[in-house]
This record gives sequence, C-alpha cells and structure tokens, in this order.
Amino acid sequence: MKKLILLCLIILLPVTGQTQFKIENNKDVFLFNVISGGIIGGIGSIINKKNEKTYKAFFKGFYKGALGGTLVFGGKQMLSNFSRTHNYSNIWASKVLTYSGISMIENAAANKKLLSNLHFNLFLFRINYRADNQFVFRPRALLYSILNTGYTIIKYDMHINPKISLWTGIPVFSDNKILSKNSHFKFIGIGMGNSIWVTNFQTSLSFETIMSHELTHIYQFNMFSSTNNYFSITNTKFGISKFYKKLTKYFYLNFGAILYNGCYYLASELNKDYYFGNPFEGEAAVISLQNE
Repeated sequence: MKKLILLCLIILLPVTGQTQFKIENNKDVFLFNVISGGIIGGIGSIINKKNEKTYKAFFKGFYKGALGGTLVFGGKQMLSNFSRTHNYSNIWASKVLTYSGISMIENAAANKKLLSNLHFNLFLFRINYRADNQFVFRPRALLYSILNTGYTIIKYDMHINPKISLWTGIPVFSDNKILSKNSHFKFIGIGMGNSIWVTNFQTSLSFETIMSHELTHIYQFNMFSSTNNYFSITNTKFGISKFYKKLTKYFYLNFGAILYNGCYYLASELNKDYYFGNPFEGEAAVISLQNE
C-alpha cells in the first residue's frame, strides 16, 4: 500500500507542474520540454531502480530525460520551420529528432542506458530497435491510436488524405465538415494518438500552420509514453501476465495516454477563461504561430 501511495504522489508531480506551466514564447517551450523530460525520466528511474540510492536514481534519470527533452524541443522547432516554409522535409527531420528524444526519456524512465532502446512512430505502427545486449527490430501496432482513429472516423465521417498522409508518415484526415466539441466551440484541427483531422473550411491560418499545431499535440502525447515504465503489469499476481505478453507482442499499449488526457483535461479546467493558458495549447500555438 505504501508503494501504491508513493506511486500516486510522484505521478502527481509532473501532472501538477505541467498543468500550471504558462507558455508564451520559445524559452518557455524549451523549459517545458527539458523539465518535463527530466521529471518523467527521474521519477521512472526511482521506480525502476535496483541497488542504488533514491536521489542518485532520480538525478541520473533526470539528466537523461532532460537531454531527451532538449531533442524534443529541437524537433518541435523543425515544425515551426515547416509552418513557415511549407517544406515537408522539415516534418521528417522533426520526427527523427523528436522520437530520438522521446526514446531517451523512455530509457531514462526505465533506468536503462541512454540509447538502449530507440523507437519511431510511422502511421499507426511503433517501430522499436533494441541495442542493449541484442539487436532487435520490432514493429508493433499502436492500439490506442487505432481505436481512437476508428472512433473519430465514425464520429466525424471524415476521409483520409492519402497524399498528405504519405508526405508526413501520419494518417491525416480532411473534409469540409466543422469539428465541433459542442455548440459553442469549433475545431479546425485535432491531433490525437498518431492521427490528425483537419477541416477545409475557410480560415486565416494556412493548412501547414494547422498541421504544425496538431503535430505538436501528437508529440506531447507520445512524450507521455515514457510513463509506461511506471507500470509493471507483467509482474502482477492477477494471472494476466501471459495474456499481456501475447497482446504486447503485436500491439503497443500506451498507458501514458491516461496521464496525458488527465493532464490536458485538468489544464483546460484550470484555464477556462483563457484557452491558450493550457500549456499544451500554449506550446502548440507558439510552435505553429510564431512565424505568422
């Protein structure tokens, strides 16, 4: 019970910190990513430590996570370049930098070597490359993204844009429909899991600006995949270990989605009077609009 309480408390640390962070410029974006990466890595390192002192495990995980957060920041800057130049090669450079950084944060949270495991998301698949002790190339389907994409296709009845999807390596859906959360709030784009929905109705923002904004959300979401290392389901005593192993052989289960969605919802509730007071929206606005 003590371990469960400790886990709940340390998970609340990044949640509370991220929902209170205000992002208005690139300096804020840099600090947000470096500190978030450091905290996620440090907490995970404590949870997964073996024969080392707690403070040493935290600082080891923190500096590795901070290094990863720096690369994530660099990847998001490439999205700013894409918003300005409309050159799709910037997206691929952005993806390489970002997923390299997220991989480092994941390794930090698992208390492993900085480059022991690398991954890259392509369409609805996560491609893993393990280099610790053995070289393993392992593609798996992103279950959350598949389910979320299917649900949103049915809900909004939108159609995939094959051209943009191939150019970006991400399922991109577009249509003339207005994406509505409720009768008072309209979306021009949604980035969830590893898919993007963009409306084609008239707006002062370019398609590339909207794409940069939503790609930032996808990177935010995937950064939380590092918290998967906070949970060790295969070691439970509930008899689900065999099923879990079979399932995760073909599918990647992102438990970090729970934390990300929780953080996003909490940040929105705390900033009802100002939409971009939500740090996740504030960051996406800075990345996509700084060149407008």
